[in-house]
Amino acid sequence: VGMLRIDYEKLRMGQELLQNIGTERNLHKLLSYISKQFVRMFMADNCVILLLNSKGIFEAKAVQSIDNADVAPVSVSQTVLKEVKSSKSAVLLTDTASEEDNISQASSLMMMGVQSVMCSPILHDGHVIGAVHVDLRKGQGSFCKKDLQLLGGIVTYVAMAVANAGLTQKIE
Repeated sequence: VGMLRIDYEKLRMGQELLQNIGTERNLHKLLSYISKQFVRMFMADNCVILLLNSKGIFEAKAVQSIDNADVAPVSVSQTVLKEVKSSKSAVLLTDTASEEDNISQASSLMMMGVQSVMCSPILHDGHVIGAVHVDLRKGQGSFCKKDLQLLGGIVTYVAMAVANAGLTQKIE
């Protein structure tokens, strides 16, 4: 029953998020709101929303940490971002110490103190325009496939909102 309640709550928050993202036209406010909601929804430690700049490099546009304390800059695994960008698909890493993971990637994540990562590409017209990176620190448990599916589903709408906000800014 506990797990069911948690799943239901995530879906409810996801629904609320979707209702609100269509109304915000300011890209900065939109991404800030989305990152806050993802931290709440997935009980994550950090959420970073990155968009590709004109040189094709990921730039953090919104960073949200569970404690809001800017203790240290939130680190995002470049290996994970590269994978998401080239495969155009979401990545889920849990228990970064497991053998099946790429060792270099696992060790860099372990050094950052990360236990589990979900990263979903923000796609527009079949192109990666950004990524949403959510992580859990050591001892916080891990994300599961269901979480990744939920994140990916919502990010589809985030992509449309980002594209619309970008267009609105160009028009203005």
